[in-house]
Amino acid sequence: MGGTLEHRVRNRIEVLELAIRDAKAELRSLRALLNVDEKPQENSGKTKRKVGATEAVLALVREHPGIARKSLIERLVDKIETKSPNKRHLIYMTIANLRNSKRLREENGGLYLHGGRE
Repeated sequence: MGGTLEHRVRNRIEVLELAIRDAKAELRSLRALLNVDEKPQENSGKTKRKVGATEAVLALVREHPGIARKSLIERLVDKIETKSPNKRHLIYMTIANLRNSKRLREENGGLYLHGGRE
């Protein structure tokens, strides 16, 4: 019986760690949508932030559930900050990575946040 309790505790820890990861991603996405940084820029008092590909993809899918992959890429290609020479490929790979990590799902040609939080 001790193994059963240990197994349940480990499963619960795993669920909570995933929830924390998702909450942190959602916080970053919301900050990206609001253009808010954790720290104001020096001497300006403004809180503007450069948006990365992951945050931008999650924010746009949250804002427009069911958006087509091609449409998402078109809308983000000029809005993300990256050193990558090929922004389209970066966004495409970001979507693939988010799908593989179960943070996004694709249904009927549209992208949705995984877990029905759209």
